[in-house]
Amino acid sequence: MAGAEVFVFLLVAVAVLAGLGLRLQVPYPVVLVVGGLAIGLAPGLPDPELEPDVVFFAFLPSLLCAAAFQAPADELRANAGLESTTCCARSRRRSTPTRRARSRER
Repeated sequence: MAGAEVFVFLLVAVAVLAGLGLRLQVPYPVVLVVGGLAIGLAPGLPDPELEPDVVFFAFLPSLLCAAAFQAPADELRANAGLESTTCCARSRRRSTPTRRARSRER
């Protein structure tokens, strides 16, 4: 299959899977992940090659935006302290070198 055909096939698959998720009253991201696994493991289908930059600049922002609009504001406010603590702890952990990295520097 050519690049455009693969792209159209994946768009149709996403539309069908999202509609199936709505009909079954299952969150559509769950259905998309399961459907993506099924499509990825199906024999005979080509492996679409996608640059990581395309994912980060084209797909990820739209997914995050959709999730942000669907998130209930009262739950976000109730968990704001825990979420900010988790984010700060993770960023601090990533910014400080590990023991193994410190021992290599010596």
